[in-house]
Amino acid sequence: MIEFLGKKGIRALTAELCHDGVERKELGGITSIITGTRDASYASESGDYPFYTCSPIIKRSKGATYSGEALLVPGNGNIGIVLHHKSGAFDAYQRVYILQLVKEGSTTLRYLYHIMKSSWAQSVKRDIQGGAMPYIKLAHLQDYLVPVPPLAVQEAIISYLDQFDTLVNDMNVGIPAEIAARRKQYEYYREQLLSFDQKAEEAEADE
Repeated sequence: MIEFLGKKGIRALTAELCHDGVERKELGGITSIITGTRDASYASESGDYPFYTCSPIIKRSKGATYSGEALLVPGNGNIGIVLHHKSGAFDAYQRVYILQLVKEGSTTLRYLYHIMKSSWAQSVKRDIQGGAMPYIKLAHLQDYLVPVPPLAVQEAIISYLDQFDTLVNDMNVGIPAEIAARRKQYEYYREQLLSFDQKAEEAEADE
C-alpha cells in the first residue's frame, strides 16, 4: 500500500524524480488495441457479463469474449466522453476499442484511465471524422501521446484522483449540487496533477 500524498506532495515527488521532464509515449506502444466483435443485438438484459457499447450505460451479455484488465474506449458517438476501466470477464460492441497493457512495469491502466479522462477528448477533437455519427480510427488512439512519469508518481496520482472519482460517481451520497461541485473539484485537481509541463515550470520557478 502506497503512502497517500496530497497535491503538494505529488508535485514535490514529480520534481524530485523527473529532473529531465516526463517522457511521453505513444499509446500504441504501451498497449495492445483491438475492437470488440459484437453487434448491438448481442445485449441481453438477463446476461451475466458486462457488455460495453459506445453508450455510457453498461449493458449485459450472456457471454464474455474478453477477460482481464482493460480500458474500453468508444470509436464513434460519445468520443472523449465515455471511458470505462474494467477488470474481469466482459464483451464489447464492434465499435468499442479494447486497450490492454503490452507489459507490466512502465505504467498502469488506472493511470491511463485518468490521463484519458483528462486530455483524450481535447486531443482527438481535431481528428474526429463524420457528421451525424462522429468516429475515430485506430491510428488516432495509437498515436495519442501519454506522459509516463515514474510509477511512484503514477501511483500517487491514482490514489489522489480515485478518491474524487469515487465521490463523483457515488450518486447516493450528497445532493445534486454537492455532486456537481465535487465533479468540478475533481476535474480541477486532475488537470493540475496531469499537467506535467506546467509542474516542471513551477518547480524551476521555486528553485
